[in-house]
Amino acid sequence: MRGMLSRAAENIYWMGRYVERSAEICRMLQVGEQLTVELRGLSPELACQFWRQLGNIYPGSIAPIVEGDDVDEVSLSYLWTYLVGPGNDLSVASSIRRARENARAVREYLTREVFEMINECWLQLDVDVRSAGSRQSAPDYVVSRVMREVYGISGAIDRAFIRDEAWLFLTMGMMFERMYRGLLVIQHRLPILLEHPADIDIPVHHARIRGVLRTLASLENYRRVYGASLEPSRVARFLLFDEHTPHSVRVCLGRMEQAISVLEAGTGMSEAARLIGRLSARLRYEENDLMALDDLEAVCSELVASVTEVNDVLSHQYFTT
Repeated sequence: MRGMLSRAAENIYWMGRYVERSAEICRMLQVGEQLTVELRGLSPELACQFWRQLGNIYPGSIAPIVEGDDVDEVSLSYLWTYLVGPGNDLSVASSIRRARENARAVREYLTREVFEMINECWLQLDVDVRSAGSRQSAPDYVVSRVMREVYGISGAIDRAFIRDEAWLFLTMGMMFERMYRGLLVIQHRLPILLEHPADIDIPVHHARIRGVLRTLASLENYRRVYGASLEPSRVARFLLFDEHTPHSVRVCLGRMEQAISVLEAGTGMSEAARLIGRLSARLRYEENDLMALDDLEAVCSELVASVTEVNDVLSHQYFTT
């Protein structure tokens, strides 16, 4: 790394992760609301299960304690907890606050538009945090507003950032968060849908599969490729290996591979680059082998361990001083 301090690289990498995480959580909450409406009269217990699985997809988060299966109480409690929940380090509010803190530390690397949009998003969300106890604002309105603001931040980054080292670390941070969280969604949401009991309720089954695709911003993209078919194994293959949809694990790894190859141009291949390249090649060339294992949860668990190692090696290589 030629012209950037390791501390600045770490700040901008994590700023990217927190911005991406904010968008992912907002989308998850929107999907949860939609699924609650769809399943309330058909299978309220499965709607509650959707919310309670958030602890698996966001390990380390603080989930609310809600007794019973009152779907409205469960959904509202989880909505507020993962939106502005005090003490929940994996809430939208916490992610935006940390993105802002990292942005302030690397202000000289950001354009005015990007910094102001992150700052304004936090200032407005801070009002929601302080009023969360009285719940004066409707959570669905807050989620939709923050989602638009976070997408605006991402758009400003794409339009206004010079493609230098800061851009490369930001890209790797955003792609890592998208890939890691996507793998956890696939691991904990899809395997149970691969089972086909004789008394399967097709409307409920399809609603849950659509929920997985919506969570990873891929429902419309999937339909453009496969139409109305909602075969869980095909959905898994699409989300893991498709080379065109922006939220597939393969695409995220490919973008990380491109970024680190530019970052290390002319300096030889580092351990981080080798790990990313090896994992990227596996997703390109071992698709059929991985799907033939017939254990999606185990495949995703192995991939989660591999990408976690990538993050650890990146941190040691670039951010440890």
